[in-house]
Amino acid sequence: MTRLEGVQVGEMEAGQAAELFQRYAKLSCKSPGTQDEVLSIVKELGCLALAVTLAATYVGSTPRLQGNIKAYLPEYRQRRRELLRRKPVSLVHQYSESVLTTWETSYAAVASQSTEASVLMTMLSFLSFDDIYLDLFCIDAVQDGVEQAGKSSLSWRRLVSAQQPVDVYKIEECFAVLQKYSLVQWKAEQQGYAMHKLVHAWGHDRLTAEEQSTYSQAAFGLVVEAIEGCSQAPDDKLRLVPHVMGSFAALSGATDTENEISEDVIDEMEGVGGFVRDLGRWLETRAIEEYVWQARQALLGEEHPDTISAMSNLANTLGEQGQLDEAAGMMKEVLEKRRRILGEEHPDTISAMSNLAVTLGEQGQLNEAAGMMKEVLEKRRRILGEEHPDTITAMSNLATTLGQQGQLDEAGAMKKEVLEKRRRILGEEHPATIRAIHNLAITLRQQESEGHQSSWPKTTVRTSLALSQRSDVPLSPPYTSGRRRTKVLAWLSRKPRT
Repeated sequence: MTRLEGVQVGEMEAGQAAELFQRYAKLSCKSPGTQDEVLSIVKELGCLALAVTLAATYVGSTPRLQGNIKAYLPEYRQRRRELLRRKPVSLVHQYSESVLTTWETSYAAVASQSTEASVLMTMLSFLSFDDIYLDLFCIDAVQDGVEQAGKSSLSWRRLVSAQQPVDVYKIEECFAVLQKYSLVQWKAEQQGYAMHKLVHAWGHDRLTAEEQSTYSQAAFGLVVEAIEGCSQAPDDKLRLVPHVMGSFAALSGATDTENEISEDVIDEMEGVGGFVRDLGRWLETRAIEEYVWQARQALLGEEHPDTISAMSNLANTLGEQGQLDEAAGMMKEVLEKRRRILGEEHPDTISAMSNLAVTLGEQGQLNEAAGMMKEVLEKRRRILGEEHPDTITAMSNLATTLGQQGQLDEAGAMKKEVLEKRRRILGEEHPATIRAIHNLAITLRQQESEGHQSSWPKTTVRTSLALSQRSDVPLSPPYTSGRRRTKVLAWLSRKPRT
C-alpha cells in the first residue's frame, strides 16, 4: 500500500504549462524552435504542474540543457524506462509517470551534488511534509558537543553524514540544494520548508522494505531528539506534533513488532506518547499507546509489568476520551493482574484501584466507586502518610464521590481538609490548591441550594468560584487529578547515543 491516495498534481493548459516551464528553465534561447520544443516537453509531461516545475528547475540548473533543450526529452525517456523497470507499472501509474520520472531526474542531480542532501530529502519523507523548520534538527546538540538520547534508534546524523558532523551549516546547505531543484519550498509565513505531498510520498514508496525500516528508525531518533530539545512553550510543542505522528506512522508501518523493533525503541515510543498526551492530543495518544501495548505483548508477554503498564496507560486514555465502558473493562483486568502478580499493597496495585474507581465514578457507579476510593485512601494513609500528595488526592477523589452521592456534610469536611493541606504544602497559587478551592465551592453551593447550614461565610463561596474560573488553571472535573499513569518518560534519563 502506498502513502498517497488522491493527491492532485495540477493539470494545466498547454500554454500555461509552457510559460511555467520557461520561467523555471531560464533558457538562453527564445527562438520559435525552442518554444516548440518546450511545448513538446510539457505535453509529454501531461501538463502536470509538479512535473513541469521539477523538469524546468532541473533544466535551469543544468547548463548543457540550457544551451540544447532538445537533449532533455531523450534523457527523460531513458529515465522513465529505468523507472518502469524498477517499480511495478500499477504503482508508477498511480503517481503519474511524468511526475515520477522528473522526480527521479531531480533526485539523481541532487545526489550527484550532495549525498547528504539526497539522504536528508529521503528522511524528510518519514516526517510531516509541511512546516519543516531548522530547530527540528536540534543543531545546538552537536555544536555543544552533546549527543542526544534515544540510543535505541539509528542516528539520523550518521545516516546523513557518516564522516563529518551535521551542523547548522550542513543542514542549510542541504536545503539549498533541495530548494534549487524545487524539491522543497521555503514558506516565509511559517519560517519553514514544505514538500509537495506527492514528492513526499514517493520519497517513501520508492524505497525497499529494508530501506524504509532504516529511514523510519532514523527519523524517529530525530523526533526523540527534537522533543528533548524542545522548549516548554506550548506552541513549540504543538509544532512538533505533526512530525511526531508522521514519524510514528512511518515507523509503525515499516517494522514488525515481533522481529524488527527493539524494546528500547518501544520505551522511546512510550515516552513520545507521553509527550503527545501531555498536550491533550488524545486521538494521537491512543494510536501510539495501542501500538506500544501490542508491541509489549509481542515482545514481553501478557503478564510482564511493562505490558500491564502499557495496558493501563491505554485504558486511562480511553477514559479521557469518554469511552468509559472500554476503559473500565481494561482497568479491571489491570487491577486483577497487579493484585495477583504484585500483591494488594504494591503502589501500582493501589494506583490501578484508584484509576478504576475514578472511571466507575464517571460511569455513575457511585457506591462501588466510593468503596474502592475508601480502600485506596486507607492504604495510602497507612503506607504513605497523611501529607503525601497521593494521599491528599485520594481524599479529594473520595470527597467528590461522596458529594455526588449527596453526602454533602462529609464531602465538605473532606474538601476543607484537602484545601488546608494544599495551601500549607503547595501555597495559595498552586493549580492544585485552586482546584481544591473550586471543588469546595461546588459543595458549599450545593449545601446552600439545598438549605444546609454552612459555617463558611457566603463571601468564601463567591471568592472560591471566582478563583476556580481562572483561565490559567486547568480543571479536570469531577475528580481532582483524574487517572494516574504508572510509567514516566524513562528514556529522558538514558545514556547518550554512541
